[in-house]
Amino acid sequence: MLMTQSVAMIGLGKLGLPVAEAMAKHYTVYGYDTNKDIKSDTVTICDKLYHAVHDVAIVFIAMPTPHDPEYGGEKPIASKIKKDFSYEALDTCLSEIENYVEPGTIVVTISTVLPGTYRKLARKHKKIENLVNKMFKDFEIVDQKLEKEKIEENGFVSQISFYDFKGDSKFETFRNTGIYQISLDIKIEVSNSSKNITNDISSSMNWEKNIFLNCNLQNGAVKSGQKALENLIERIYETTYESIFQIKR
Repeated sequence: MLMTQSVAMIGLGKLGLPVAEAMAKHYTVYGYDTNKDIKSDTVTICDKLYHAVHDVAIVFIAMPTPHDPEYGGEKPIASKIKKDFSYEALDTCLSEIENYVEPGTIVVTISTVLPGTYRKLARKHKKIENLVNKMFKDFEIVDQKLEKEKIEENGFVSQISFYDFKGDSKFETFRNTGIYQISLDIKIEVSNSSKNITNDISSSMNWEKNIFLNCNLQNGAVKSGQKALENLIERIYETTYESIFQIKR
């Protein structure tokens, strides 16, 4: 059984340690870092990663993602080739945590990463996917909303209901410019036998193109729709997880 009042912070540097000590005012916090000289009066520092992440409700990861010193912001870099952060430490940490977290553990990364980083890591290997699978110990898909008594009777942590999905798109021209707009909306309800949280989630994208004879407008419209859907799914994931956490509390 997970300890709902305990969390772990992996990486106790400039970001991780202050956040861990702030959380320690309300929760039991276990910390782990490869630097064995780190001390804290409020965070329990563990000598092994396993001891920190085993049997806690939430694992926070604050591993360093260093960048090239030339890209620190002190000098203009517009003319330079774009470089990403280094994710070696974060990647290694995720690989190790995967072996230790209990089913039902929530894993939150607060390391600095560029947009799309986790998709790249997932394509490289399926460690992120495996972590997500472990976050939900068990689930069941039903075709109707369950009554509160039924939720409690089956021992479900929560019920997630999706409804009122709407999509709207519009194309118009202004002088020689074509303007395509798409919006997606969905309502998600997370509930258990005593609590109910409803979220209205939306995503929209605009795309413009100069119109000329025989120009192709289809590809831009399709990409806008795909991007709007990706954003919607990401917001569904984040919002639903936050609601489940509130329900569990």
